[in-house]
Amino acid sequence: GYRVIFTPHAKFFHFESKTRVALRIEAEVAKLGHRWGDILDDDPYFNPRLQRYINLWRSDFHTDRSYEEAMG
Repeated sequence: GYRVIFTPHAKFFHFESKTRVALRIEAEVAKLGHRWGDILDDDPYFNPRLQRYINLWRSDFHTDRSYEEAMG
């Protein structure tokens, strides 16, 4: 028969963008943008370090506005 090998030190990585699911997610994000884009694009609470409709963080973001100026 077969033998089972087990180690508690194994690590499993799943990269969502490397699977077919990524294409479905892109279609869903496009549909979301088409349906709600006007409202979402004017969201005053959206984090400027994120990009809309893309799961990406911008660490190089700089602003000259202070917290008080941003909060009005």
